[in-house]
Parts: sequence; structure tokens; C-alpha cells
Amino acid sequence: MKKLAYISIWLLLLWGCGSDDGGKLDSADVRRQSAIDELRDKLMAPEHGWMLQYQPVPGSGAYYILLDFDEEEVRIQSDLASEEGTLYDQTIPYRVDVQLAVQLTFETYAVFHYLFEQDQSTFGAEFEFFYLEEDGENLILYSKTDAVNKTSIVLVPAPANAEQGFSREEAANLDMFELYSQPLGTQTMQQLYLMGDDLSVYWSIDLTKRVLTVDGAAPGLDSRAITSWVAINQEHSFTLFGGSMVLEEPITFGHGGKEYSIQEVELNTLNHTGEVYCSAEIQDAPVYTGSVAGLGAVELRHTLFESSGLDFVTQSDVPYSINIFYVADSTGFSMTDDDQIIGQLYPDASGFIFNYGRDSMEIDYSVGISYLDENDVRQTHLRGFESVAVLGNYLEVVLNEEFSYTNADEVTAEDEQNLRDVTDEIFGTGQLYISNWPIVEDLVVFRLYNPCNGNEFALVQP
Repeated sequence: MKKLAYISIWLLLLWGCGSDDGGKLDSADVRRQSAIDELRDKLMAPEHGWMLQYQPVPGSGAYYILLDFDEEEVRIQSDLASEEGTLYDQTIPYRVDVQLAVQLTFETYAVFHYLFEQDQSTFGAEFEFFYLEEDGENLILYSKTDAVNKTSIVLVPAPANAEQGFSREEAANLDMFELYSQPLGTQTMQQLYLMGDDLSVYWSIDLTKRVLTVDGAAPGLDSRAITSWVAINQEHSFTLFGGSMVLEEPITFGHGGKEYSIQEVELNTLNHTGEVYCSAEIQDAPVYTGSVAGLGAVELRHTLFESSGLDFVTQSDVPYSINIFYVADSTGFSMTDDDQIIGQLYPDASGFIFNYGRDSMEIDYSVGISYLDENDVRQTHLRGFESVAVLGNYLEVVLNEEFSYTNADEVTAEDEQNLRDVTDEIFGTGQLYISNWPIVEDLVVFRLYNPCNGNEFALVQP
């Protein structure tokens, strides 16, 4: 592929070199226009346009796209549900010209431009392509913007019924699984429940890159009663086609003496009968009914389970802690900001303390704030909570009226109320889901997310 690209570029450069062979060669401008016209004619040739499985970068999933060119415009149909469905069907101008090679450019905003913008324009999608060659009836183009490892696209003549391949309803329904926006970075987790085998497979899903990161599998439907956990640790790209989630390679694993292979999940009906995460809020999680070949009926459910939360255990000697900055509210702002509760009531706060089963003079189960006083002496204000165990990756913190202070003689009723207000604000109803946050190598950092109030904080494992 690379050799062909270099050859095509070299030939185009030779076009402009000129010759004194008696005028047998056309001028560079004529040859350039001929190349432009030739590609434009090829783009317009198929009766039903072109079909494309667009994979922006190696390792990502694919988008099903149809392209239908006329002299000046191209109709682009896609299965991308973002932007309120406006990317489903657009007609925009396109341009064919010659730069280093014959180039196709999609000129105004459409699905290619949207994907280009993702991850702060680092996703790797493109809207400018160099033409490479024909391969039978297909046209092969490659990315103009990839600096290395240039990706290519293959345009295949579309059949008359090509539009039947779209899974737009399924794409829009899957977007509903982005149920919460988490301050420290949103993770969308799903649970594929194999009903006939009473087995759940857990993964996180990137709906933009169309990638599944498969965590593992365990018996049953209840993630708070995990037993016989089998780690899978696989990553799979997928596309949506014909009403199914189709994986490029199957998820394979063994459990309970049985070998499993999952390559396609047929998606049938979406309902909202899933878990209610918050006792104070009625927001049922989505559930997609469907089937997997050879395994029968399944439910694709929203979950907040991640197996890394199983590693959050009691610490008898040293508390979990974090820089106070990493206590964030539902809008994504640190609670240390001037207009936030910690910034107002504890402006000198430096650390957030979480004692979980600590065997010490302090309260074994307690949370609080540490800060330096006017004499640069570290002070800690703690409030107790009821002793509970982690169930799966779920922890419920029920705050009580037990307090502990390193400077107890100096604490006023106002100070105690400040601590009460801060901890009430952070924890709300205290329903927390725990996952690992791999931001620093060789350091275990957990995220504790409360879906009821949207707050989240990090904790470093001692």
C-alpha cells in the first residue's frame, strides 16, 4: 500500500517536468484536469453510490456510511446518532483536485468532520483523502492527515438495498447507556446477561470509538454478590449493522467448564427496567433485550460495576487519602473552588481523609479534612460513619454524629457544623461505586462515584 502511494506521488510530480518531444505530451494543467475528471467520473459511476465501513484508526470500530456523488455534491448517510440525528443524512459539496496526488475533500461539516473533532481532534478521523487505486470495482483512498501509519478506506459499490444495513435506532438507544456524567471522566459500563446460563459478562463501552473493553464474567445478575469471577481483559472493536452489535473478533473465555464465544449481539427491544441506583431518585437504567447465536436470549444492561472495585479493602494502619482538590461536584468542578463548600468552609484544606477499618485512636470508620493551622501544624477533623463492607464494588456510607479532632480543645460548635455540612454535601445519601483510576504508574488510585448527587472523589491506596 505504501509503495503504491509513493509511486502515485512520484508520477504526479513528473507530470509538471515538461518535455521537448515535439508536443506529444499534454500540458501539466491538462493532465491534472484529466486526473480530476477521471476520479469524479469514477465517484459518480455506481447506480446506488458507495458503501463504506469507515474505521478512523486501527483498533477502533467502524461506522456504516453510504456515499452518493453527483457533479458537485455528495449525499452522506451514516449510522452516527450524535448531534441529535443530524449526521444521519446530509448533502454537502465536495472537491476533487490535485496536490501531491489526486485528492477528495468533503468541504463542509458532516460525519467525517464530527469524528475528526473527537478527543480534542486527536481521534484520527479525517475528511481529506488521496486517491490510490482501483481494486476491481472498488476504489481505495488513504488519509491525507495521518502523519504515520496512514489509514485507507475502501469504497464498495452499494446494492439497491444498502440502506437496510443501518442500525440508527440501535445507535441512538445505545447512547442512552451514557446515563451519568462523572466528574473525573465518564465511564459507560454494560453487563451482558446470558439468561440461559445465568452468567454476566461485564465491559466498558466507548460509543464514539466503538470499542469494548471486556472486564470479566461472573454468575448471576447481581453485581453486589460477585462469586467465581473470571477475568477476561480483552479489547474488541465493533460496528452496528442490521440491528446487531458486530464484533471484529469474538469475545472468548471459559467459565464453569464451558467455553464461550460472543461475536454478534442482536439488539431487539429497549426498555427502562434496569437497576435503580439511588433510593432517593427514580431513574431506571436501560436494558436491551436481544440474543447471541448459540447462547440464546440475553439482556444488555447498564451497570456501575467494575471489578477493580473489588480491591478496595479495609486498611488497618494508614487511611486512604487524596489531595483535597480531587473532591469534585456533579458539574466537574473541585469543591475547593472559592464558590464551593470546601473552599468556603475550609479554605486552607489540603487533604481528604477516608479511614476504612483503621485500627487507631481515631474513629475506625471516618471521613474528614486535614489542613495546616496558623502555626503550620497539621490538623484533622473527622466524622464517623457506620461500619459496612464493600459489596462487589458498592459501598454505602451512612454518616453518624461521632466526631474526632486533633485540636479538640479549640473546636467550636461552628467548626463542628462546618464539618457536618461539608461531609453531608460530599456524600449525600452515601451510595458509592468504586473503580480503579489508572492515572499514575505504580500507584493505586480509586474513584468513588455517587450517582445520586453526581459527586465523585479519588482516594490513594496506602
